[in-house]
Amino acid sequence: MKNMAIKDDLVKKVPDSVKTTPEWSVFLAWMKQNEIETRDQLIAVLNEQVKFYQNFVTKNLEGSREGTNARKVREYAQTLNFLKLAREKIVKYV
Repeated sequence: MKNMAIKDDLVKKVPDSVKTTPEWSVFLAWMKQNEIETRDQLIAVLNEQVKFYQNFVTKNLEGSREGTNARKVREYAQTLNFLKLAREKIVKYV
């Protein structure tokens, strides 16, 4: 039930203009998938995933692109962009 508490807290604090964006529903699904229960856990998991995806993208974009899996890098880069956007637009209200 703690997950509902953090979700309710987000619903109360995040402005309606942010709630109408497509990222809002994706962020809530991401929270459910990662079983986020507390504010501290939310911030820790978000920062950990941002660091992981950032390292992956940076590592695979250095040097020659020959032999890299461009589709995987693109997918990770898109996930990284989403997580950064969520941190900037949603998590700052918690």
